[in-house]
Amino acid sequence: SSAASDVYKRQALEGSPLLYYGDEIGMGSLILDDRDGLRLPMQWDGSKYAGFTQRTPFRPMIRTGPYGYLDGVNVEDQRAYSDSLYHTVRRLLHARQLSQALYAGGQRVLRTDNDAVVALVRHTQEEAVLVVGNLSPGAQRARLALDEALFDSRPELTFPAGPFRSLRDMLNMGQMASVDGQTVTVELDGYGLTWLELEH
Repeated sequence: SSAASDVYKRQALEGSPLLYYGDEIGMGSLILDDRDGLRLPMQWDGSKYAGFTQRTPFRPMIRTGPYGYLDGVNVEDQRAYSDSLYHTVRRLLHARQLSQALYAGGQRVLRTDNDAVVALVRHTQEEAVLVVGNLSPGAQRARLALDEALFDSRPELTFPAGPFRSLRDMLNMGQMASVDGQTVTVELDGYGLTWLELEH
């Protein structure tokens, strides 16, 4: 979904990742203004008032629809489903903690041959992680050159020398990718995203 894709991208960008209360399960509202859509009672389960309280809560609860606690946007349901947004966010945070490139490295934004696909490399001098995201609802294919950066946030960090021989999927999201030296080809599902560790 586009909500999941947004969370993935924020976790990969340089700087401290920021999650609003409820982001980890996809909470929100289309009818409340500004950040009020995120200032709702936590949706813990599918019971009356989402397990937040036994009394009428301070804000109306979203019972059904894309943000509804009766339709799976609650902690209890998502903890029971291994592919839920809740577990995906946990995997993202774990992968980020294990990769120095993701939590402390620079960021190179790469040129792609497909306007629907964004690509960047997070890197230190020793390791590099390629982050590629599809910004459209349809499946996309893109080619990108690792040595063609549109922007480099930390030019003082020497990018690890290629050629790269393989890619290790850090998230196991099932997206397809191949590498040939400095050129990577990626096939992504609608709103798909992949984190790939570049290996020599």
